[in-house]
Amino acid sequence: MSCGELERLFLAGASPEDARRHASGCATCGRLNADLEATEQMSAGLVPPTLAPSLRKSLIEIPRRTVSCEGAERLLPFAVEKELVAEDERRLANHLSRCAACSEAAETL
Repeated sequence: MSCGELERLFLAGASPEDARRHASGCATCGRLNADLEATEQMSAGLVPPTLAPSLRKSLIEIPRRTVSCEGAERLLPFAVEKELVAEDERRLANHLSRCAACSEAAETL
């Protein structure tokens, strides 16, 4: 049987003490809370890495260079009808050069 009280407490923003109090009387939540506390202790000293400004710039530029699979799916019908503006045509071509599934879909159309 599963108890959802720890999840409810977490979503409600309850204190760790409230979670511990519940977990002390609930075997299911006691095991889960022990795992959560162990994970918290292991990750307490972790800090996010410093990202190079060039990486940030590259990540921001991705949408200008290519599209996602969902974006390709939306653009493919326009490509078939030759109704894409040059920028979207370039972005779609970039995606198709790297995605076998979308490339296969484009060939089918």
